[in-house]
Amino acid sequence: MIIDFRCRPPFGGFLDPQLCDLFIAENVTGFSKRFGMTVPPSALQKDMGLFLKEMDEAGVDKAVVPIRFSPGGLATGSSRDLHMDNDDLIRLHERYGDRIIGVVGMDLLNADASIDMIEKYVLHGPCKAVIVEPGFRFNPTVPDDRSIYPIYAHCQKEHVPLLLSCGGFTAPSHRYLKPEYIENVAGDFPDLKIAVGHAAWPWVTEISHVAFKCPNVYISPDLYLMNVPGSRDYAAAANYWIPEKVLFGSAYPVTAMKDAIALHRSVIREEVIDDVLGNNAARFFGL
Repeated sequence: MIIDFRCRPPFGGFLDPQLCDLFIAENVTGFSKRFGMTVPPSALQKDMGLFLKEMDEAGVDKAVVPIRFSPGGLATGSSRDLHMDNDDLIRLHERYGDRIIGVVGMDLLNADASIDMIEKYVLHGPCKAVIVEPGFRFNPTVPDDRSIYPIYAHCQKEHVPLLLSCGGFTAPSHRYLKPEYIENVAGDFPDLKIAVGHAAWPWVTEISHVAFKCPNVYISPDLYLMNVPGSRDYAAAANYWIPEKVLFGSAYPVTAMKDAIALHRSVIREEVIDDVLGNNAARFFGL
Protein backbone atom coordinates (compact mmCIF):
# COMPACT_ATOMS: atom_id res chain seq x y z
CA MET A 1 0.00 0.00 0.00
CA ILE A 2 1.19 3.53 -0.84
CA ILE A 3 -0.28 6.45 1.09
CA ASP A 4 0.62 9.94 -0.10
CA PHE A 5 0.70 11.84 3.18
CA ARG A 6 0.57 15.36 1.69
CA CYS A 7 -1.68 15.99 -1.29
CA ARG A 8 -3.80 18.93 -2.39
CA PRO A 9 -5.98 17.75 -5.28
CA PRO A 10 -7.49 19.98 -8.00
CA PHE A 11 -10.80 20.27 -6.21
CA GLY A 12 -12.92 22.84 -4.38
CA GLY A 13 -11.10 25.56 -2.48
CA PHE A 14 -7.69 24.39 -3.66
CA LEU A 15 -8.57 25.86 -7.06
CA ASP A 16 -9.48 29.28 -5.61
CA PRO A 17 -6.42 31.53 -6.17
CA GLN A 18 -7.42 33.68 -3.19
CA LEU A 19 -7.06 30.65 -0.92
CA CYS A 20 -4.35 28.60 -2.59
CA ASP A 21 -1.83 29.70 -5.23
CA LEU A 22 -0.51 26.21 -5.97
CA PHE A 23 -2.66 25.76 -9.07
CA ILE A 24 -1.45 28.98 -10.69
CA ALA A 25 0.84 27.55 -13.38
CA GLU A 26 3.73 30.00 -13.07
CA ASN A 27 3.74 29.68 -9.28
CA VAL A 28 3.78 25.91 -9.05
CA THR A 29 6.21 25.53 -11.96
CA GLY A 30 8.69 27.95 -10.43
CA PHE A 31 8.41 26.36 -7.00
CA SER A 32 8.74 22.83 -8.35
CA LYS A 33 11.98 23.69 -10.16
CA ARG A 34 13.53 24.68 -6.83
CA PHE A 35 13.24 21.03 -5.83
CA GLY A 36 14.35 19.60 -9.17
CA MET A 37 10.91 18.08 -9.68
CA THR A 38 8.17 18.20 -12.32
CA VAL A 39 4.62 19.53 -12.17
CA PRO A 40 1.99 16.87 -12.96
CA PRO A 41 -0.29 17.41 -15.98
CA SER A 42 -3.40 17.12 -13.80
CA ALA A 43 -2.26 20.18 -11.83
CA LEU A 44 -1.71 22.29 -14.93
CA GLN A 45 -5.07 21.16 -16.37
CA LYS A 46 -6.83 21.33 -12.97
CA ASP A 47 -8.41 17.99 -13.76
CA MET A 48 -9.56 15.71 -10.92
CA GLY A 49 -10.11 12.76 -13.25
CA LEU A 50 -6.54 13.01 -14.46
CA PHE A 51 -5.36 13.33 -10.85
CA LEU A 52 -6.98 9.96 -10.03
CA LYS A 53 -5.39 8.44 -13.14
CA GLU A 54 -1.99 9.70 -11.98
CA MET A 55 -2.63 8.15 -8.56
CA ASP A 56 -3.31 4.82 -10.25
CA GLU A 57 -0.26 5.06 -12.51
CA ALA A 58 1.96 5.86 -9.52
CA GLY A 59 0.45 3.04 -7.45
CA VAL A 60 -0.89 5.44 -4.81
CA ASP A 61 -3.79 3.86 -2.95
CA LYS A 62 -4.80 6.80 -0.76
CA ALA A 63 -4.16 10.54 -0.78
CA VAL A 64 -4.06 12.43 2.52
CA VAL A 65 -5.78 15.78 1.96
CA PRO A 66 -5.28 18.51 4.61
CA ILE A 67 -7.49 21.60 4.64
CA ARG A 68 -5.75 24.89 5.39
CA PHE A 69 -7.79 26.88 7.90
CA SER A 70 -5.85 30.08 8.56
CA PRO A 71 -8.13 33.07 9.13
CA GLY A 72 -6.22 36.08 7.83
CA GLY A 73 -3.05 34.03 7.84
CA LEU A 74 0.08 34.02 5.72
CA ALA A 75 -1.70 32.22 2.93
CA THR A 76 -3.70 35.35 2.21
CA GLY A 77 -1.39 38.14 3.33
CA SER A 78 -4.46 39.79 4.81
CA SER A 79 -6.34 40.19 8.06
CA ARG A 80 -9.53 39.03 6.37
CA ASP A 81 -11.06 35.70 7.30
CA LEU A 82 -10.12 33.74 4.20
CA HIS A 83 -9.86 30.00 4.70
CA MET A 84 -10.73 26.78 2.96
CA ASP A 85 -13.92 24.87 3.55
CA ASN A 86 -13.75 21.64 5.53
CA ASP A 87 -16.93 20.59 3.72
CA ASP A 88 -14.70 20.00 0.68
CA LEU A 89 -13.53 16.88 2.52
CA ILE A 90 -17.11 15.64 2.76
CA ARG A 91 -17.58 16.18 -0.96
CA LEU A 92 -14.28 14.43 -1.76
CA HIS A 93 -15.28 11.43 0.33
CA GLU A 94 -18.72 11.29 -1.29
CA ARG A 95 -17.24 11.26 -4.78
CA TYR A 96 -14.01 9.32 -4.34
CA GLY A 97 -14.58 7.19 -1.26
CA ASP A 98 -11.63 5.57 0.42
CA ARG A 99 -9.10 6.99 -2.04
CA ILE A 100 -9.14 10.10 0.18
CA ILE A 101 -8.05 10.49 3.79
CA GLY A 102 -9.50 13.81 4.93
CA VAL A 103 -7.64 15.96 7.44
CA VAL A 104 -9.71 18.74 9.00
CA GLY A 105 -8.32 22.25 9.32
CA MET A 106 -8.47 23.75 12.82
CA ASP A 107 -9.31 27.37 13.64
CA LEU A 108 -6.51 28.30 16.02
CA LEU A 109 -8.26 31.54 16.93
CA ASN A 110 -11.26 29.60 18.27
CA ALA A 111 -10.54 26.37 20.14
CA ASP A 112 -14.21 25.73 20.90
CA ALA A 113 -15.11 25.93 17.21
CA SER A 114 -12.24 23.58 16.41
CA ILE A 115 -13.47 21.04 18.94
CA ASP A 116 -16.89 21.21 17.27
CA MET A 117 -15.16 20.54 13.94
CA ILE A 118 -13.48 17.45 15.37
CA GLU A 119 -16.87 16.17 16.49
CA LYS A 120 -18.55 16.90 13.14
CA TYR A 121 -15.92 15.84 10.63
CA VAL A 122 -13.95 13.14 12.44
CA LEU A 123 -15.93 11.56 15.27
CA HIS A 124 -19.22 11.77 13.37
CA GLY A 125 -17.85 12.10 9.85
CA PRO A 126 -15.53 10.42 7.34
CA CYS A 127 -12.28 12.21 8.17
CA LYS A 128 -9.36 10.59 9.98
CA ALA A 129 -7.32 13.41 11.52
CA VAL A 130 -6.96 17.16 12.06
CA ILE A 131 -4.25 19.64 11.15
CA VAL A 132 -2.94 22.67 13.02
CA GLU A 133 -0.67 25.28 11.40
CA PRO A 134 0.42 27.69 14.15
CA GLY A 135 2.74 29.69 11.90
CA PHE A 136 -0.07 30.43 9.44
CA ARG A 137 -2.26 32.09 12.03
CA PHE A 138 -2.97 35.83 11.60
CA ASN A 139 -0.82 36.36 14.70
CA PRO A 140 1.68 33.53 14.12
CA THR A 141 2.64 31.40 17.08
CA VAL A 142 4.59 28.27 17.98
CA PRO A 143 3.25 24.72 18.33
CA ASP A 144 3.38 24.71 22.14
CA ASP A 145 1.33 27.90 22.51
CA ARG A 146 -1.05 27.12 25.37
CA SER A 147 -4.00 28.55 23.45
CA ILE A 148 -3.83 25.46 21.20
CA TYR A 149 -3.73 22.99 24.08
CA PRO A 150 -7.52 22.45 24.30
CA ILE A 151 -7.41 21.12 20.72
CA TYR A 152 -4.52 18.80 21.55
CA ALA A 153 -6.29 17.63 24.69
CA HIS A 154 -9.50 16.81 22.81
CA CYS A 155 -7.59 14.94 20.10
CA GLN A 156 -5.75 12.92 22.72
CA LYS A 157 -8.96 12.15 24.60
CA GLU A 158 -10.76 11.01 21.44
CA HIS A 159 -7.73 9.27 19.87
CA VAL A 160 -7.72 11.59 16.86
CA PRO A 161 -4.32 11.78 15.07
CA LEU A 162 -2.83 15.24 14.61
CA LEU A 163 -0.92 16.68 11.68
CA LEU A 164 1.23 19.58 12.80
CA SER A 165 2.42 21.69 9.89
CA CYS A 166 5.82 22.96 10.96
CA GLY A 167 8.65 23.49 8.50
CA GLY A 168 9.60 25.24 5.31
CA PHE A 169 7.34 28.18 4.46
CA THR A 170 4.71 27.58 7.14
CA ALA A 171 5.75 30.52 9.34
CA PRO A 172 7.22 34.01 8.89
CA SER A 173 10.54 32.89 10.39
CA HIS A 174 12.24 29.56 10.99
CA ARG A 175 12.40 30.43 14.68
CA TYR A 176 8.72 29.37 14.87
CA LEU A 177 9.66 25.92 13.57
CA LYS A 178 12.10 24.71 16.22
CA PRO A 179 11.59 21.03 17.12
CA GLU A 180 11.82 21.82 20.83
CA TYR A 181 8.25 23.16 20.61
CA ILE A 182 7.05 19.88 19.14
CA GLU A 183 8.95 17.96 21.80
CA ASN A 184 7.08 19.97 24.43
CA VAL A 185 3.70 19.11 22.90
CA ALA A 186 4.64 15.44 22.56
CA GLY A 187 5.67 15.33 26.21
CA ASP A 188 2.55 17.09 27.43
CA PHE A 189 0.28 14.82 25.34
CA PRO A 190 2.08 11.46 25.25
CA ASP A 191 -0.94 9.56 23.89
CA LEU A 192 -1.49 11.96 20.98
CA LYS A 193 -0.16 10.77 17.62
CA ILE A 194 1.64 13.68 15.96
CA ALA A 195 2.88 13.82 12.36
CA VAL A 196 5.08 16.83 11.61
CA GLY A 197 4.40 18.10 8.08
CA HIS A 198 7.49 19.44 6.26
CA ALA A 199 9.38 17.77 9.15
CA ALA A 200 10.47 21.06 10.79
CA TRP A 201 12.84 21.85 7.90
CA PRO A 202 15.51 23.26 8.15
CA TRP A 203 15.88 21.76 11.65
CA VAL A 204 16.51 18.29 10.20
CA THR A 205 18.83 16.72 12.76
CA GLU A 206 16.86 18.10 15.68
CA ILE A 207 13.46 16.83 14.53
CA SER A 208 14.95 13.42 13.75
CA HIS A 209 16.11 13.26 17.36
CA VAL A 210 12.66 14.29 18.63
CA ALA A 211 10.98 11.58 16.53
CA PHE A 212 13.46 9.01 17.84
CA LYS A 213 12.99 10.10 21.44
CA CYS A 214 9.19 10.55 21.45
CA PRO A 215 7.14 7.42 20.66
CA ASN A 216 4.20 9.51 19.46
CA VAL A 217 6.04 11.71 16.92
CA TYR A 218 6.29 10.92 13.19
CA ILE A 219 7.82 13.12 10.48
CA SER A 220 6.70 13.79 6.92
CA PRO A 221 9.59 15.50 5.09
CA ASP A 222 7.62 15.45 1.81
CA LEU A 223 9.20 18.18 -0.38
CA TYR A 224 12.24 18.50 1.84
CA LEU A 225 13.45 15.00 1.09
CA MET A 226 13.72 16.15 -2.53
CA ASN A 227 17.00 17.71 -3.64
CA VAL A 228 17.36 20.39 -0.97
CA PRO A 229 19.91 20.99 1.81
CA GLY A 230 19.14 18.47 4.53
CA SER A 231 17.40 15.98 2.23
CA ARG A 232 20.19 13.42 2.64
CA ASP A 233 19.74 13.59 6.41
CA TYR A 234 16.02 12.86 6.11
CA ALA A 235 16.93 9.88 3.93
CA ALA A 236 19.45 8.72 6.54
CA ALA A 237 16.77 8.98 9.21
CA ALA A 238 14.43 6.87 7.09
CA ASN A 239 17.09 4.31 6.25
CA TYR A 240 18.46 3.61 9.72
CA TRP A 241 17.58 5.98 12.56
CA ILE A 242 13.77 6.05 12.50
CA PRO A 243 12.49 3.95 9.54
CA GLU A 244 9.23 3.35 11.44
CA LYS A 245 8.59 7.09 11.86
CA VAL A 246 9.11 8.60 8.37
CA LEU A 247 6.06 9.19 6.14
CA PHE A 248 6.09 9.62 2.37
CA GLY A 249 4.43 12.70 0.90
CA SER A 250 4.58 14.00 -2.66
CA ALA A 251 3.37 17.51 -1.80
CA TYR A 252 1.25 17.34 -4.96
CA PRO A 253 0.75 19.55 -7.00
CA VAL A 254 4.34 20.76 -6.53
CA THR A 255 5.60 17.34 -7.65
CA ALA A 256 4.19 14.50 -9.69
CA MET A 257 3.38 11.54 -7.46
CA LYS A 258 5.26 9.04 -9.63
CA ASP A 259 8.37 11.21 -9.66
CA ALA A 260 8.27 11.71 -5.89
CA ILE A 261 7.96 7.94 -5.39
CA ALA A 262 10.82 7.28 -7.80
CA LEU A 263 13.04 9.69 -5.90
CA HIS A 264 12.19 8.07 -2.57
CA ARG A 265 12.93 4.63 -4.01
CA SER A 266 16.32 5.87 -5.21
CA VAL A 267 17.50 7.06 -1.78
CA ILE A 268 15.71 4.76 0.69
CA ARG A 269 16.70 1.14 1.26
CA GLU A 270 14.55 -1.62 -0.17
CA GLU A 271 14.25 -3.14 3.30
CA VAL A 272 12.33 -0.14 4.63
CA ILE A 273 10.79 1.53 1.58
CA ASP A 274 7.39 -0.14 2.00
CA ASP A 275 7.16 1.19 5.55
CA VAL A 276 8.01 4.73 4.43
CA LEU A 277 5.67 4.67 1.43
CA GLY A 278 2.64 3.39 3.27
CA ASN A 279 2.91 1.07 6.24
CA ASN A 280 3.91 3.81 8.67
CA ALA A 281 1.03 6.02 7.57
CA ALA A 282 -1.43 3.14 7.85
CA ARG A 283 -0.27 2.59 11.42
CA PHE A 284 -0.49 6.32 12.16
CA PHE A 285 -4.12 6.44 11.03
CA GLY A 286 -4.98 3.08 12.54
CA LEU A 287 -5.98 1.60 9.18
